Order: sequence, then C-alpha cells, then structure tokens
Amino acid sequence: FYGGNCALKECLKGKAWFGYPSADEAAHDDLVECSNMGSCDSSVGTCECAPGFFGEACQYMACGGGTGNPCSGHGKCLSVRQLSWEADDNGDATAYEYGTDPNNALTWDADRVFGCMCDDGWEGYDCSTRSCPLGDDPGTYDDVREVQLIRCYASSGTFTLTFRQKTTAALSWDIEAYDLKLALEALDSVSSVDVEYSRNQVTSSTNSTYQPITTCPSYSSAGTPCEMNNKGTTTAASGVADLSGCKEACSSIIGCTAFGWDPSALSCSTYSVAWHNATSPSSDASVQSYYTTADPLLIKGVNKVGVCTNSSQTNVARVSFSSPSGDVPPITYTVGSDFALKDDTYDTAGLITIATDGGTIGAETSVAGTTDEKVCSGRGDCSGELGYCTCHKGWGSSDGKGGMGVLNDCGFRQNEPLSSGG
Repeated sequence: FYGGNCALKECLKGKAWFGYPSADEAAHDDLVECSNMGSCDSSVGTCECAPGFFGEACQYMACGGGTGNPCSGHGKCLSVRQLSWEADDNGDATAYEYGTDPNNALTWDADRVFGCMCDDGWEGYDCSTRSCPLGDDPGTYDDVREVQLIRCYASSGTFTLTFRQKTTAALSWDIEAYDLKLALEALDSVSSVDVEYSRNQVTSSTNSTYQPITTCPSYSSAGTPCEMNNKGTTTAASGVADLSGCKEACSSIIGCTAFGWDPSALSCSTYSVAWHNATSPSSDASVQSYYTTADPLLIKGVNKVGVCTNSSQTNVARVSFSSPSGDVPPITYTVGSDFALKDDTYDTAGLITIATDGGTIGAETSVAGTTDEKVCSGRGDCSGELGYCTCHKGWGSSDGKGGMGVLNDCGFRQNEPLSSGG
C-alpha cells in the first residue's frame, strides 16, 4: 500500500518491455509496475494491460488472436522457448533451443513472448488463414524431381518409413511397389510419389534359365504340371496319399499359398511363396505344383515383387517425388524387432540402405530435386479463407508432374479451346 492514508495498492512489477538500458548491452532488467505495458488501477492493485499483452504484471506478449481466441483455435500458443523445440529444417526436426542459458541477456524474452504453432493446413501469425497447395511452377524448365533410393535385405518382419516427421504404418518386408506408394501418400507430408522397383519379377540366382510363371493352373483346373520357384518356407506334409490330401494340407497351414505333389514319390510339399535361394524349380515334369488361388498373378513372390530380397539378390526401390516438390529431406526408417534376414548365407537382422542427393546403390543413382515449390505453382491466387487455388486462365489442377490431376495446384497447362469457323 502507499499514499498519504495508505489507501492505494501497488500493482505487480515485471521486467520492463521498454526502458532505458542499465548498462552497455543490458536492458529489460528493471522491475517496473505493469512492466511498462499497462496502467495500474491503484484502487484494487491490478494492471490493465495494453492490447496484445497479458499477465498479472503485463509481462507476457499474447499470441495472435489474443487471450480470448489464441491462434484462432487452429494451433498451439507457445513461448519462444517452446517454439524453438518445435523448429524444423525443411520439415525435419532440429536440435535448436532458445533461452536455455539464463545468463544470456539476448534471450531475455524466451518465456515472455508467445507465438502460434499452427495446425497442418493453417498459417499466419494467428493461424486464421488456410494453406493453399504448393507446386512446381510449370513455366520453369530443366527442373528435375527428387528421387530417393531404398534397398532392403530381409526375409521376414516389418519396418516403417518416416518423411518430415510423419511415419507410415508398419510395412511388411515384402511390400509391393504400389502398396509402398499408397503407404507414403497416406502421410500428411506426402501428396504424390511414384515408386518403381529395379526388378520386375522374382528370380533365383541358382537358376539362370528361369522364366516368370504367368499361367500356372489353379487346383480347380489341375492337369498341367507347373514348376515352382522361390518357394520361401517349405514344409513337407506327412501322411498324404494323393493330390487332394496335399491340397488339404496346404489349406490347413496359415500362410500357405501353393503346394506341390510328386506322385512317383508320394511326396507333398507346401509353400509360402517368397524369395528363397535354397530352392529351384523341379526338373521332374511329373511333379505338379498348384496355387491355392484361382488367380496366380495375386501370388506374391512369383509374378509380383516385394521390396526386400535375400542376400543373393538385389532390388532397389526408386521413390520419385511429385508433391512435395523441390529438394526434400531424406526418407528415414525404423525396423521392427522381427525384421530379419535368414537365407543360405545369413541368419541376422535385416538391412535397409537409403541413398539421396546423388548417392548410388548399385547401378541406380538418386537425384536431388530442383523443382520449385510455390503457392498455387505460381499460376493462381490463393484463397486464404478456403485454402483453394483459383488458377489463372489456361492453368488447372495437376498431378504434380505437369499432367492433369487432383492436387488443385494450378500446375497443369490447359489446352486453349479451338475456335470455330474457317
């Protein structure tokens, strides 16, 4: 209290937002009423803060949207110190910190200034503006798309891929190219990629004359002997007397996709079709092998290829980025505890290698992207209210590669309508 009759109440004090320096390179260290950013109501001893400031002593700068609607409900209101923990470099997390040294006078505002970290799809100082799609400016030339390479050696288990701090669901060691594309595009950080494998059929390194099987009959149309290859897990079924019994043995085993019956030896084998260098096609034409599905093209490991191989084979996945564009950060990976390589040579943990920015894997070379990343591809106007691009005349939504698509990025050059008449 203060005043002639001690009837006035002092307001709380805080470090001054504005004031004269106390020494060379020293300021904001004087404690003053309402931090010099508000007026004191001495009748009750409370500060009435200037717009944009809050706290008992007006010691904090508010986020965009103010204290009533911080970040417009589309983000988190954090101090500068907390925002530094969320800082990223091209979408990847960093180890940057601000205000950790209490003796550093330059970071005096670390816990006093607040700002917004907007939710995905929102931007602006108060997170009130919807983000519009980014894309490559189709009016620039000689740009190249980012291409990253993935090589995997494994025969079981799962792994995940992470791009710009977003992580896929668990991926099987034998995931096929199209499924890998869908898994990456399911991430909030990826809109459009292409995935190609360097191998388009499963082969065995011990069988140089192997031809891909395309028409192996199903059991329902049995009659033509069909050789097997790359059988994966092979199990001999005992007590089987005929072809029907061999089929039943396969049906009772989880993961069995094919079976082979040798009538001369009365031998039945069941297969989990995948890469396995230890087995080769039967040379005995009397050995009949059948798929348990009517469509052999659905059999993984025969006419389709998974990303991982055994140690004697190599498959390189080429991941080409259409959106996001530009020089994007590397994909990273995490393997599951069951991710393993077991073949004739190794019994060990699986191995994944990723190459970027000109790095090579075998004969394949990765590419650092040089495409643009502009709002509405530089060919439209962004509606911050809707997060939608209104394309300029002659431009439309693209697929991220210059063709027509659904990205709403104005990256597609439309054909001018033909005029009528002669």
